[in-house]
This record gives sequence, C-alpha cells and structure tokens, in this order.
Amino acid sequence: MSVLCNVIEKPGATAAEICRVLDMQRSNIVSILADLEGQGLVLRETDETDQRIQRLYATKRGFDVTSNSFALLSAHEERLLVNLHPSERSELLRLLSLIWQR
Repeated sequence: MSVLCNVIEKPGATAAEICRVLDMQRSNIVSILADLEGQGLVLRETDETDQRIQRLYATKRGFDVTSNSFALLSAHEERLLVNLHPSERSELLRLLSLIWQR
C-alpha cells in the first residue's frame, strides 16, 4: 500500500525514487511493482528522454482501490476511537507520532 500511495502522490516517479522515500532496498520493490502491475493498479511507461528509465503511474483501478482502502481504514479507526473525547484523540495522535519519528 505504501508503494501504491507513493505512486499516486508522485506520478511519474521511478522505482529508485520510491525506494529512497520509503527507505527500502531496490531489490525489494521489484516484486511489489510486479504484483501491483499484475493487479492493474500501476503501469510503467518508458521515459521519453531516457529509454532506460521507467516512470510509474497509478491506473484508475489503483486510485479506486486506494480510495476504498482509506475509507475502510477511516471507518475502522472511527470504530476504535468512538469512546475517546476529541482532545483524547488528539493526544493519542500526538503520542503515536512520537513513536514514528526517526
């Protein structure tokens, strides 16, 4: 999902660029991209100025799957946090962000 979201956020990015953003090895993205492409979620297009470079783009299906996934995630989070006051939710998000900081 992280790779697909990055392709959506940065249309035309290369696999190497996405690897840098996600701090992953280039060898690890190969199978992920093959899977996403096989599912019809992304497509690769050869760069017009450098035929060695492949640019990545999300398909309509890729956008739809991502949108649906975020809707499901949002509904799930709402069910989990229903008993928290808005100020408690804010505090929880603040504390969780501390965990995820590098």
